[in-house]
Parts: sequence; C-alpha cells; structure tokens
Amino acid sequence: MNRLLLDSLSIHRGAKRIVTDFSFSTTSQIIKVSGRNGSGKTSLLLGISGLIPISSGRINILGERRRSGRRRMCGVFSNAILLPEYLSVKEILSACQTPISSRLKNFEEEFLCNIHSCTRVTDLSEGQKRKVAIVCSLRKERGALLLDEPFNALDKKAREALVGHLSDYSGMLVYTSHSEVSFSAGEAEITL
Repeated sequence: MNRLLLDSLSIHRGAKRIVTDFSFSTTSQIIKVSGRNGSGKTSLLLGISGLIPISSGRINILGERRRSGRRRMCGVFSNAILLPEYLSVKEILSACQTPISSRLKNFEEEFLCNIHSCTRVTDLSEGQKRKVAIVCSLRKERGALLLDEPFNALDKKAREALVGHLSDYSGMLVYTSHSEVSFSAGEAEITL
C-alpha cells in the first residue's frame, strides 16, 4: 500500500530553518508538493529520499523509516543533483543500470531519441541533461519517485510523454511543478 507519513518534520540547511514541525499523511499514489520559491520543496524531497538529513521528526514512505532504506527505494530527480560532466550518456545510464521493463525501455528510447549515447554530458543542452537525469531516476520502477520540477525545459512532446509514463507508474510519485500537468489518478497535495 502507498503511504507517506511526515511527522513533526524539521529540516535545516546550515543555520537556515527550511521546514519546521511539518506533519502530513496520505495513502495517495501521486502527491504534488507546492509552495512559493524558496519555501523548502526541494529540501523536503531530498529529506524524504534520505539524500539530506532531517533535523527532527519522522519520515515513513512505503513502510520504510530508515534513511539508508529510503535512499535505496527512491528514484530522485533534482537540479540539486548534478550529472558528472565527463561521462557520456551511455556511461551515465550504465551507472544507474537496473533491470528495466520493456515499458520503460520503450519510454527511454522515445524520450532520449535525439540524444546520441556517446555524447558527453558537458556537450548536452540543459534540456537534454534533464532528460538523461529523469531517465536515471525512473529506473526505480518500484518504490517511490521524487521528482523536483521534472517538466521544466521540456518541449510539449517530451512533457506529454513523461506525464503519460508517470501516469502508469506502479509506485508512489511525489513531485513539484510550476507547470500545469494532470494525471489520470487523483493526487494529494502538500503545500509549504
């Protein structure tokens, strides 16, 4: 069963308090995190994933409470996570290689169709870098996807392909977006 529980959660980045004593609970499969710029959306996603520490409180996502367990079960896309510039697209995708379904393989071929696999990350446009990083995060086909503004810098065709793929995702999706998107399933919303 899908479940996200945030109990009295606080996150600090250095001396700055980003999220303070925040609680939220849902069994929704799709959760949108919204709020003004600088309100802590990215920090919340990174805290849920276990990539940054929380100051206090408790996180339970899909039954996993330990930080190391959350890191293993979450696919994460964020501009805060940079791809190594010296690697090629093929090397990046090999590094995040897990057995993938034919559905994901077909999506990747369509989504990355204009990107040559031997191209180094340093030679990619910002939109192409985003696409490669998004594909890496999607390789967590079970568990949770935490996507920070995944629709930015994508053309209409790529945005529609991504929404279509995410609509059929079998795990939990937690995302931020300033773009208007709509999924076939209903969604819960966290407002910071």
